[in-house]
Amino acid sequence: METATVTLSSKYQIVVPKKLRERYGLRARQKLFMGGDEQGIYLLPEPKSWADYLKGLGKGTWEKEGGGEAWLAQERASWE
Repeated sequence: METATVTLSSKYQIVVPKKLRERYGLRARQKLFMGGDEQGIYLLPEPKSWADYLKGLGKGTWEKEGGGEAWLAQERASWE
């Protein structure tokens, strides 16, 4: 991971260093997604399609404990 130190201006703005802009292909006026957790703050380029970006996010969720079909059969049985 490449890092850089930036300064937060009095207007709460930062400048993304040139080496990072070039490395990640960032452009002027491009929207960035900003988030954070206990570890710190992160910036990500906003995807062209959130649907494509999130596709497969839950992959493997239904493979646990017999898979989605087993869960669905159990859920349907509880309706009767």
